[in-house]
Amino acid sequence: MEVSLSQGYLRFAREGRAVFRIHWTLPLGVAIFTRFHFAPYAWAACVALIVFHELGHAAMVRAFRLRVVGIDLHGGGGLCHWSGDATPLQAAVIAWGGIVAQVLVLVPAVALYFLLPGPLPMALDQVLSTLIFTNLVLGLFNLMPIRPFDGYRAWGLFPLLRAGRRARATQNRRAKALAEMAGEAKRSSERKQLRSPEQVEALRRVYGTLVDELGVRVEEDDEP
Repeated sequence: MEVSLSQGYLRFAREGRAVFRIHWTLPLGVAIFTRFHFAPYAWAACVALIVFHELGHAAMVRAFRLRVVGIDLHGGGGLCHWSGDATPLQAAVIAWGGIVAQVLVLVPAVALYFLLPGPLPMALDQVLSTLIFTNLVLGLFNLMPIRPFDGYRAWGLFPLLRAGRRARATQNRRAKALAEMAGEAKRSSERKQLRSPEQVEALRRVYGTLVDELGVRVEEDDEP
């Protein structure tokens, strides 16, 4: 592993792996998040929370078979660098990855906070308070719909999902209408018996093409 200092970052790099960097402002940011209290366990929990948030982004990136380039920790939180040709929908899901990771931390922390008998030991109280209250504050900040926060892309997920549903519904309606038209034309032609054997075979080929392309099968009438 290569360890170096560059542009205010302590850089950890290993060939073929994502680069992990820690900026000198991280301790200052942690102090602000913990309201400048001397709370070493809360500091550690805060750093762990930021790391877990960025790992949530990284997990979504890898789920879409994209590449995680690196993870930065700094006074404002963190940043997951990734590369690849992501769709707008995938980019929105990746943006939600950090919030999902925070929720996965929040739920058991809240459960422990209310289930464990008090008063809690100092270390555990600091850790749980950070994983609950600091977690909520960080989550709300990250959901702000402006750059550089996750909310800038995350909130775009819901319009994209609605647009996708509308597009699928429209496609299904068109497919059903075309298939019904093809079936009606086939039945009408059979009743009038206006087809030669060559016309029958040509119509069957057209009908088969419609079924293959649209994925919709029209039930054929029995031959009279």
